[in-house]
Amino acid sequence: MAYPLSAIISSRKENPYYDVLLYWPLTYACNLQCVYCWGKSDKKRKKIKKINCRFLKYSLDKTDKIFLVSCTGGEPFLVPNIVDACAEITKKHFVRFNTNLVSGDIEGFTKRIDPKRVWDIEASCHIKELEKHNLLNKYIYNFSICKDRGFPIVAVEIAYPALLGEVEKYKEFFKKRGIELFFTQFC
Repeated sequence: MAYPLSAIISSRKENPYYDVLLYWPLTYACNLQCVYCWGKSDKKRKKIKKINCRFLKYSLDKTDKIFLVSCTGGEPFLVPNIVDACAEITKKHFVRFNTNLVSGDIEGFTKRIDPKRVWDIEASCHIKELEKHNLLNKYIYNFSICKDRGFPIVAVEIAYPALLGEVEKYKEFFKKRGIELFFTQFC
């Protein structure tokens, strides 16, 4: 089976044209504390700063290039004005996300951003952590909103060894909710 994002990209009728991929780890902070995460920390997190949207747009636009801005982290939706920043970026450029879908204003994002300006959303599904914090239904709700509004989205779980005995159970759980769950490599 193809890697899920490859399947999304190849299935799109029109792949957006862009000149430059900008990999942008917006923050290393995360609202989850997965035991396997390389960025896991018990240290107190610093306040996450807002993005200067005007300067960002100016900086991208003055290059005369079209950007695909890959928003990642940590959790990019913890940035207080990420939706505002995306609204500015997507006037001319494109965005993509790696997000856990349970922080920030996902619904507001889907209302303000044109799905055609979003290359893909890789929705990291850290099942055990979502269950631990009673966030699994929020993940499913936000995933469904994105999917229903036409965003190219895929649910991806890390193949953490402790989960391997439950892969089929979780695949079936998500399938019943209209979500195909993919597992990706654990590093």
